[in-house]
Amino acid sequence: MTTDWNPLLRGEFEKPYWQQLQQFVRDERSRGVVHPKHDNERDFVVFVLWGANARRKKSLINTSRHTIIESAHPSPLSAHNGFFGSRPFSRVNAALEHAGHSAIDWSLG
Repeated sequence: MTTDWNPLLRGEFEKPYWQQLQQFVRDERSRGVVHPKHDNERDFVVFVLWGANARRKKSLINTSRHTIIESAHPSPLSAHNGFFGSRPFSRVNAALEHAGHSAIDWSLG
C-alpha cells in the first residue's frame, strides 16, 4: 500500500508549471518580496505550509516580513497526525489581524 495521499499526483511538483512557480517565488524572494510585481500594496503574506513537501520550502520565505503556519497535510492519510486541531484558518486570521489586515471569511455559504 502506498503512503502517498494520491498516487496519481506523485511527481506533480516536478512538472514544468510547478517549477516555474517556484522559480518566480525564488526570484521575488531575492528582490525582498514574494508577491506579484504589480501588487505594491501587499507587504505581508501568511504562508500556510501543509505537509512535508510544503515545509521543505520554508527557507525560501522571508520570515522577518511574513508569517508561516505549518501543520500536517489535510489528506485522509495524515489529517489525524496533526492537521485536526491545528486551527489553520483561525491562525491565518489572527496573523492577518495582528498585522493590521482584515480577516478572511472562510465560510462556504
